[in-house]
Amino acid sequence: MQLPLPLRRALRRPDALPVQDSRLLRRKLGHWFDCLDGDRDGRLTRHDFEAAAERTADRFRVHGDSRDGRLLHQRFSALWSAAGLGAGAAVDREAFTEQLIVSLRDRRRALHAVNALACILADLADLDGDGEVTEDEYIGLLAAAFHLRSTPDLRLSFERLDRNHNGVLEHDEIHQAVVEYFSSSDPEARGNWLLGPAPLRPSA
Repeated sequence: MQLPLPLRRALRRPDALPVQDSRLLRRKLGHWFDCLDGDRDGRLTRHDFEAAAERTADRFRVHGDSRDGRLLHQRFSALWSAAGLGAGAAVDREAFTEQLIVSLRDRRRALHAVNALACILADLADLDGDGEVTEDEYIGLLAAAFHLRSTPDLRLSFERLDRNHNGVLEHDEIHQAVVEYFSSSDPEARGNWLLGPAPLRPSA
């Protein structure tokens, strides 16, 4: 699956997606840290990203030596590298958030990496291959990859992300949500709901 053309064009323009530091953006990136910290030890290492790939592969019965399996691991690995972290780094929530803000501001590479991961995840979640992600597929994906298991919260998030109210998430809706989640400081942006409502709660 390719990125939608308008997003591909925007990602090529360094000023097209300005990343403005804000409390909301920091809460979203902090929540992203929590989603990736699979062992809940308060630190992120490359192993956490590898483990997320393994969990996702297991959930969708993807063999590690298959095309999708290799691609899944490559995309999670690229995500770690794009954040500007060394192979042996171990970072806490605050340090990860600071580094990711720098990476998102200074290099489009970080946003490309997240979008590329979204491509393979959406493809895996789309179990019936119709090019759309249903509510159940969305909930199953986030539970497997990121330990997000509050079904009521995720149902609410799905509703917010479904911009055209047709009951499914199309790929352009997913990518628009990714861009907004990692770049927008607008509290009304629908993409803020990409990984559940936690970032919208001031205590997050």
